[in-house]
Amino acid sequence: MAGRKRTPDALKVIKGTDQPVRMSGDASYSIVITKAPAPPKHLSKEAKKVWKSVAREMVNMKLLTTLNVMTLSIYADLVAQYIRINEDIELMKGNVIVMNGRNAQLNPLIVAKNMTIAQIMKLSTEFGFTQAAQSRIMGVMKSVNEEENDYMKL
Repeated sequence: MAGRKRTPDALKVIKGTDQPVRMSGDASYSIVITKAPAPPKHLSKEAKKVWKSVAREMVNMKLLTTLNVMTLSIYADLVAQYIRINEDIELMKGNVIVMNGRNAQLNPLIVAKNMTIAQIMKLSTEFGFTQAAQSRIMGVMKSVNEEENDYMKL
């Protein structure tokens, strides 16, 4: 489909652009979740931390719906994967590795890291997590103390 992607009605409300003419009525097929659900069992321990933090914020912003729960699961898994890759890169101590004692090449983990970042950024854009999306949101955001937010500790 050509043109801009549709903006969910809930995001329009948060941004302050919720005019009746602009509303698509998409809430009729998507139920807003009012309490952060438990993370899916298939997620790793690290991904569950991400899930809990992000789900809580999405519920507060009324952006978590029955349709995007699986996408949030994928997002949490990708962020946990990013953390694991960074830990592995730290253990290998370097962005370049030497193969067969002669040929230096870029650490394959760097490639994996870059691919993971690209996937995270795509989902971040969909959820409105990027700085550009945040700057457009006109609603008052609750400031969270670092001790309260497990995601900030990552």
